[in-house]
Amino acid sequence: MAKRNSREVPYKKRRFHLNVGLVVLIVGVVYLTIFGILALTSKKTKFYEVSPGTNAENNSKIYSGLAIRKEKIATAKSTGYIEFFVRDGLRVSKSTTLYSIDSSGKLTDYIAKSDNNSKLSAENVSSLTELINDYSSDYDDMSFNDVYEFKSSLKGSVIDLINTKTLKKIANKTGTTYSINKSKYSGIVSYQLDGFENIKPKDLEEKDFTKASRKITTIKTGDQMAEGESIYKVITDDEWSIAIELEDDDVQKYKKSKGIRLKFINDNLDTTANFKIIRGKDNKKYGIISLSKYAIRFANDRFVNVQIINDVEDGLKIPKSSLVKKNVYIIPKEYGSAGGNSDDIAFNIKKANGKNSIVYPPIAYSDSKNFYVSTSSFDAGDTLIMPNSSETYTIGKTKSFNGVYNINNGYTKFVRVKILNSTDEYYIIKSGDVFSVSIYDRIVLNSDSVKENQIVKQ
Repeated sequence: MAKRNSREVPYKKRRFHLNVGLVVLIVGVVYLTIFGILALTSKKTKFYEVSPGTNAENNSKIYSGLAIRKEKIATAKSTGYIEFFVRDGLRVSKSTTLYSIDSSGKLTDYIAKSDNNSKLSAENVSSLTELINDYSSDYDDMSFNDVYEFKSSLKGSVIDLINTKTLKKIANKTGTTYSINKSKYSGIVSYQLDGFENIKPKDLEEKDFTKASRKITTIKTGDQMAEGESIYKVITDDEWSIAIELEDDDVQKYKKSKGIRLKFINDNLDTTANFKIIRGKDNKKYGIISLSKYAIRFANDRFVNVQIINDVEDGLKIPKSSLVKKNVYIIPKEYGSAGGNSDDIAFNIKKANGKNSIVYPPIAYSDSKNFYVSTSSFDAGDTLIMPNSSETYTIGKTKSFNGVYNINNGYTKFVRVKILNSTDEYYIIKSGDVFSVSIYDRIVLNSDSVKENQIVKQ
């Protein structure tokens, strides 16, 4: 049997070939895994988008003011039934026949039935006719109550025209005692009495501003009055004032104010007025708003709702929680030079090893003399070289500013803001500053939750 030849074939070790596609896949999976974990575990930074704002909403505070006027009260000269001949709220003089008092309350009825009406002269009749024509031309169906006021006014005119002896004769016939009375004072007449007629600013107390403290008595035609009883008052001066209660923040806000812009809420009327702060009888502080007009318009309003509107500010609105106060380095403007845009300012810094480098730090603010730069951009003692010069400046001086963290670029950048005013929840800040925030910028909502130059997730 033939012997089979055998041959050993040596094993060749296979060379390892790197599968690039597999590596890319693995790296991608790892990256996505890490990114996913970070996305799930990292906390998003809450932000606020800057919007236009005004503190006018905060100025909606309405004060219930107490009207203080020069008012004089007149009393009845006799006992009997009163009849007024002048409408409440009109101006009167000392020669104006204002009211009558008679014991029966029927004097004018007796006059109407008396034959003595024929004693009126042609001139008297002409005066009455003119009065009636004037009323007829101004008559308005929507103001029917004016008919009753005109009736009283017409009676007063008739009383004025009738001879006093004739009136006395009629009274004697009917057994009526009567008196025809002119106004005791000149000014604006009112038949509404409330106990505040003699109050002065120095007499003010907190209780005066509660409407429960006002006891209103309205005297009307037909009321029976006793001799010496108060029957009407006259506002004798067009100069008047409105007293308002002040909180501590009001005192701080208006302590330097001499004049204000005022709005009457119920009438939607704006005006200007003098203003001062005084202490009342209870040692509390009150605002006194002095006026020289509208006395007749508010003659019967003891409590007047007003709003001070002279300090309205418009600008940008930021949450109070966004505000942060930080120190920044002061660098003279001569040491900076403009970069690619208004926000890029270049500085030439001299290193300890003698080499120089150009840096573009975030600018928090600038004025006519200086740039104000984040303290995270330089170290105290760093030396800056003035462009095109050998002069140097050593960084060290700082200044504190109010500001916010701008996160438009994905990290926190401190920028200064100028507060103009505030509302309950927001600050109203100046708009238009080059290095500040603008409308629609994103800022950190809660400044305590981040640090400067921190990368944030939005």
